[in-house]
Amino acid sequence: MKNNKITGYIIATIMLILLLAVNICLLAQKKWWNGADAWDIEIMKVWWQENWNLVEKLYKSDYYINQQTQAIDATLAEFNNEWDTTDNIQNGEEIMSMVENLLATVPVRGDKDARFTIIEYTELLCPYCQRHSTNWTIEAVMEKYPGEVNSISRHYIIHGQTALELAAAVECVSELKPEVYYDVFEKAFQAYPVDMETLQTIITDLGVNKSDLQTCIWTERVDDELPRILGEQIAEGGEAKVYDHGATLIKSIGLDYFIQPVFALDRIALHNTYFPEKRLTALGFGRDSCGEFKIIAEQPFIDGQPVSDDEIADYMRQMGFELKNPRNWTYATPDIYLSDMHDENVIRSAAGNMFVVDCDIRINTPELRQGGTRTLTTEVGFL
Repeated sequence: MKNNKITGYIIATIMLILLLAVNICLLAQKKWWNGADAWDIEIMKVWWQENWNLVEKLYKSDYYINQQTQAIDATLAEFNNEWDTTDNIQNGEEIMSMVENLLATVPVRGDKDARFTIIEYTELLCPYCQRHSTNWTIEAVMEKYPGEVNSISRHYIIHGQTALELAAAVECVSELKPEVYYDVFEKAFQAYPVDMETLQTIITDLGVNKSDLQTCIWTERVDDELPRILGEQIAEGGEAKVYDHGATLIKSIGLDYFIQPVFALDRIALHNTYFPEKRLTALGFGRDSCGEFKIIAEQPFIDGQPVSDDEIADYMRQMGFELKNPRNWTYATPDIYLSDMHDENVIRSAAGNMFVVDCDIRINTPELRQGGTRTLTTEVGFL
């Protein structure tokens, strides 16, 4: 009996010594380890159920959820970008449709028919994106599951205009030489933080024609700069886009109705002859990002209200025009053909004056079948 008591004392002493040693170790680790707070939470979660209940209650509280929601919304608002994200997508079919569209239209890293697609949103000036790239994170996943996983990289701009211009240059590669698209990302992140000159060197070293690259970059910049230079786009018709330029309107006029630039210029001259109060001034010529020829023209801005078809018909009769086809608002004299004279193209000012904003005006030739008597020729006569 005595021996049993001694044995019990020895065991109890050993347990106390071990417990003391564990506590000393815990205190030392808590003192020197930077994650002391996290350690406390883990102890609370594992050792005391009532403490874990408090933590769980905090995480599920409306206050905590609202606080986190506001923080996330504020962060997203700073980005203020419109990209091909899954925001506002309602169901899995829409997500699959978006992914299928990406697989069909942008360069894909890996097998296009792989079962899983990783969509990476990145930026060339983002330090975390750079670390993610140089650590070969996605490549490691694709290597581990060969043929099962592919990936797509899209741009998510955080660092302003410079990052946007770099992204535009990379997208030019997707058009000019898509097979080196992901090589550009890799080498750009290796040169972090990359600038435009370095990026262009990387791209041309990968075999992209320098002249083609610079043309593409210039076109992208023009498209981005148009709202700042021309003003806010306020209307778009079959052949023109209209921009609010303050006291005037700027029009980017295509050749949909004009076929050739010379015909477009003829019609601008005719418009200015018959409707001088809304004369068009040709500012220049060029091509948009789709390669389509455009005439850039300026026109005075006049505040007015639409008028009825009957009022337009009366106005045209006073000018000597006859209504030929009410379905497409066509009027004509033996010399001039005039169409598209509807209530969106004709306005009345506050003073009661009528103004023709836009119309399809041409020399009336017999081919137009509206009683025309004029003939177009390339011959030049001298008086």
